[in-house]
Amino acid sequence: MDISTYFGIAEDAIRRYNLKPEDCKGEAPGVWYLGRGPALARIFMWTEEKSQVPYVRIACPVMYVASEHQNYDLLVRLLELNAYYIGIKFVKSDNDIILGVDREMIGLDSGEMFAMVNRVLNIGAEQIPLLKEQFAVDNEHIKMYENNAQPA
Repeated sequence: MDISTYFGIAEDAIRRYNLKPEDCKGEAPGVWYLGRGPALARIFMWTEEKSQVPYVRIACPVMYVASEHQNYDLLVRLLELNAYYIGIKFVKSDNDIILGVDREMIGLDSGEMFAMVNRVLNIGAEQIPLLKEQFAVDNEHIKMYENNAQPA
């Protein structure tokens, strides 16, 4: 399946922020970056190999947690946040905590994608400073998005 047939949905959602999609483009086709305060979101699309179903993921790095600093209290707090917020998830990937939402592209329109991006940016902008303060962890890995992210 040619995932590029779905790029227009993401580009229309980005235009709702009064941004030009070409200014938000990432390093590969199907990747865009947007930011709000400390929240830097990456939109990326891919096709699952086996099923050939196209997906979109909006992900926002929240913090880096070195192995020696990982603790039960942080994990409990993230699970509480997962229960509190609708339609997002905090996940641990290696030593990174990431906020995100995934969805099949089939049937998705730009309004729903805009809402997904907005949800991730709003919750990220709210929770990143709180989690950083409460758990005294680093946000250095977020810089990987900064070069391309446009304020939304």
